[in-house]
Amino acid sequence: MNVQEKIKLLKALADETRIKIIQCLMDGERCACGIVPAVGKAQPTVSQHLKILEEAGILESRRKGTNIWYKIQSDQAFQIMKILNIPKIEITTVCQEEKTMNDTIIVFEGALCCSTGICGPEPDKILRISNNPFFPDRKYFLFVR
Repeated sequence: MNVQEKIKLLKALADETRIKIIQCLMDGERCACGIVPAVGKAQPTVSQHLKILEEAGILESRRKGTNIWYKIQSDQAFQIMKILNIPKIEITTVCQEEKTMNDTIIVFEGALCCSTGICGPEPDKILRISNNPFFPDRKYFLFVR
């Protein structure tokens, strides 16, 4: 990381709202709709700050359905938060996408599917049940038709 990149990183972190966003993401990937209430700012304001953090190389995003999920990609940002003894913020808001899912996620033929049955017919055989890394209280089911 050269000097200009370090300056860009520090400038991006030099804002209370952006620090709060980083605090929300210290536990892992989060949907933008969960970050907004935790930060306590309007959605357009939070979106602008997320964009600044992403352009600085601190965050990366991915689209999942209608939602955008963010995670910290910069080890330096984690180190700065640790040095400054800034704690994480626990997010209790559940993303609308998570609210609509049942207690299990079904995986068949390499595709994720909810257990509502709306995505296709019931599978013939369960091959494997494993932990779900995104929803710890739920399981993955691998099926064959």
